[in-house]
Amino acid sequence: LFVLESDPNSGLRVAAVNALADLKQQGKSIDNEIKSVLNKQIQTEENDFIKIRAASLLQEVSENE
Repeated sequence: LFVLESDPNSGLRVAAVNALADLKQQGKSIDNEIKSVLNKQIQTEENDFIKIRAASLLQEVSENE
């Protein structure tokens, strides 16, 4: 989460959001802290891939709740 929120390297932020998506695929739960960070990234992230990936992950989580 720290990398996703703070790292200036967009490649590392992409890897972080992909790692969260992989955890979700493995059946791990996405808690409120992760949801909050993903929502923040949708609003503030400059990299469109990360925005889309975060939004997609949040949508998957909300569909499964």
